Amino acid sequence: MNPRSTGMLFLVAVVVVAGVFWNENVRKGQAEQAEADARALFPGLAADGLTFIALETTDGQEVRLERPDGAWRGVAPLSFPTDGTAVEGLVAALVESRSEGVIESPQEPGVYGLADDATVVRFGTADGEFELRVGGKTPVGGNTYAARADSDAVYTIPSFRASAVRRSLLDLREKRALRFDPAAIETVELAWPGERVVLEKGEAGWKLREPIADDADPATVDALLQDLSFLRAEGFIDAPPPDPEVGLDRPAFEAKLTAPGDGGEVGPQVFHLKVGRELEDGAHRAARGREHSLYRIPSERLADFPRRVAAYRWKQLARFTPGDAAELEIAFHDPEAGAHVVLAERTEDGWASTPESMAAGRAARMVAELSTLNGDDILAEAMGPEELAALGLAPPRVRFRVKAAAEGDAPGAVLAEVWLGEPDPDRGIVARAGDRERVYRIDYALAEHLPISVEAFRNRFLSQEEPGDDPSPTP
Repeated sequence: MNPRSTGMLFLVAVVVVAGVFWNENVRKGQAEQAEADARALFPGLAADGLTFIALETTDGQEVRLERPDGAWRGVAPLSFPTDGTAVEGLVAALVESRSEGVIESPQEPGVYGLADDATVVRFGTADGEFELRVGGKTPVGGNTYAARADSDAVYTIPSFRASAVRRSLLDLREKRALRFDPAAIETVELAWPGERVVLEKGEAGWKLREPIADDADPATVDALLQDLSFLRAEGFIDAPPPDPEVGLDRPAFEAKLTAPGDGGEVGPQVFHLKVGRELEDGAHRAARGREHSLYRIPSERLADFPRRVAAYRWKQLARFTPGDAAELEIAFHDPEAGAHVVLAERTEDGWASTPESMAAGRAARMVAELSTLNGDDILAEAMGPEELAALGLAPPRVRFRVKAAAEGDAPGAVLAEVWLGEPDPDRGIVARAGDRERVYRIDYALAEHLPISVEAFRNRFLSQEEPGDDPSPTP
């Protein structure tokens, strides 16, 4: 037999063996599915076939859910949008529960927790109505007793399925005050007592339109939208009092978000939230969202929503890739001690500085902090020489200049220049980008990684081997 014939026969054999294994796996899968279907409490039911669910919740409310337009919604004891995860679990418990065991001749229902204290769920399809009763846990194993209205048998089902039907009214309600896609929002209107902000997103990103025209801080806007999209209630006020009683006539914070739609079937969508005053419990605030009921949101969540115009403005003092930095110059100016300059350069072994040697990692951390340095607040768009001098910016108390590596005979490009002025532990450090007139405050905590004076530099940033090094921190 020639090699080609041998190869063909081998290939045929491989195909035949693979076919046998495939057929065997198919038959095994079909058998397992048939066995699972045979154990279904309600065979043949599908999640999309349910039309209503009625149950008494763990807090004694008679709840009815319906899906008139394909989406579940509560219709009793009041109209409410449902929590998708909770209702999906409830539906799955009804249509996917499989019996782990059957007691064909059971004792009295009370023995299994299936008497008056049972959780009863009624549900229906186009073909009829069904009832599931969920009782107590089995003595051994992670199962729970259950029964159907049309059978005397008692079944055992996995306890996680039983837990899905034991829900409070709050569990079943959608607790998100607003439901939107943050990426779809293109206009943000914000207001709080005394101030208003309008932001718009265009091809160049977010822009501040009111109260002044300026670049917006995209990180702040994105964080705000994420926080609003995840804002959840811990309770509801289903009979809202007049707005003045809960502070909604003069909200502590108000947001109006607009998504433009697709220009076709989906039109513009507006999402509106108002946050009122703190309620009597001292732990929640009243909020109005997309439903008639008011949302009881945790009071501390108000702090997630910036309420200063400056928070939404672009406050970046420097931005570069730390790996591009090859030289760091730190120039100190002390009215009494005079000027002092430290030069650090990147070498194959890391950063090295002169005339003093910095501790390992200190220069690299300075460069990293400077590469993404943002202000906390904007003090002024510009200041005169006397104002700058009073704030320690003319000349600057500390000047950082970061350069890239030289290319040929050309000096390295300046990646960033940052000036630091007077520090204040409570309000922050006055700062300015060397090529701009705007004056900022940055977080005082940055003094841990950016020296704010020559004294701080010598006390906290030098190598321990440096002669005369004083390890005590600067007050």
